[in-house]
Amino acid sequence: MKSKNADNNRKPVFILHPIEGVVKALETLAQNVNVPVYGLQCTSNAPLASIADLAKFYINEIKTVQPNGPYTLIGYSFGASVAFEMGVWLEKNNEKAKLLLIDGSPSYVATHTGKARSKSQGNTDAEQSEVLVYFILQFKEHDQQKLVAEFMALNNWDERLARMIQILSGITPYSSDELATAATSFYGKLNAGDKYKPTEKFNGPVTLVKAIDNYVQMGEDYGLSETCKQKVAVEALKGNHRSILLGNSAEKNCRYIAQYDPNLEFYRIPFIFSAFHVITLLC
Repeated sequence: MKSKNADNNRKPVFILHPIEGVVKALETLAQNVNVPVYGLQCTSNAPLASIADLAKFYINEIKTVQPNGPYTLIGYSFGASVAFEMGVWLEKNNEKAKLLLIDGSPSYVATHTGKARSKSQGNTDAEQSEVLVYFILQFKEHDQQKLVAEFMALNNWDERLARMIQILSGITPYSSDELATAATSFYGKLNAGDKYKPTEKFNGPVTLVKAIDNYVQMGEDYGLSETCKQKVAVEALKGNHRSILLGNSAEKNCRYIAQYDPNLEFYRIPFIFSAFHVITLLC
């Protein structure tokens, strides 16, 4: 992948997507990093049975760019769980990694995905219906309760998916296949994030950048002290889960990256977008 950085010998950083599956929300952050930046996005061939499967898939991808460590992984929100599991796997295979987690951790992700599913957990019909209705609402206003009831009356996931596509037909710029892939992927990531529990501790350095305006109380380090052997460096930024990726907060994030790794100096350079591209939905 062509880099706009003149020094091609500098190691890149890899950014892991939020639950939407794309890294669009992290473009401002990437624009402020003075090394090549690769955004890992959830394509149709990404395995979603578990966070571990997804992590191994992404490790294979980053090794096509950087065969050997040390690796710098940046995980935002849901991506923090994936980055954490990637770090653990890399260490098990005698590689070194550094983690920068932006408003996320395995515990944080499980709490959020659990809240999203708590009302319908144990009821597959309700769970599938609520996920697809949430997906529809990203594009079109609708009576949520009425639509959930309509979807629950259908017989299975395929029928619900077909009805979702019918409702969104002509409203989005995406094809039926793209909508089906995106909705199925979103459902898979929600389940994977809810089930994920680290089985081993991470040995390398970890920095957590968290939003001050966060309605979920997770403790000082979002539970990372239970899964990390080193003391976690915690930095708090003004703003909420989304706004800390923008403007001055994005610049501060990059300064934390530079402090965290002296090879990553703080300058403004154009974002080097990933080759792992998928349609931008739910951003």
